[in-house]
Amino acid sequence: RLMPSTLGKQWWEGFPCFSGRFPAKRTPEATEEAIEEVERQLLLFAKTVLLPFAIRTRALVLGGEGCSLTTAFLKVSEPLQKHLRSECPFRVLLIASAYNFH
Repeated sequence: RLMPSTLGKQWWEGFPCFSGRFPAKRTPEATEEAIEEVERQLLLFAKTVLLPFAIRTRALVLGGEGCSLTTAFLKVSEPLQKHLRSECPFRVLLIASAYNFH
């Protein structure tokens, strides 16, 4: 099942004030169970594909606020980043709006 990684679950949880403002941006045909399944699949994809690729290529991983794929990658890479600290073979750069960090 395809779901948008932006304007997906993480975006709506991060910006709950927008729920009434952008009702057409929701995925109306998606049930809560389908959304949870997509989140599990994103975590699995980040763990089995993206993380090993980032390690192998010493990547600069770019992500955006509220992106479900970015959130999945951050969740699976956090333990490794905490353990390796400055020796971590990849870096993460998140693009966000400054007004969200007050």
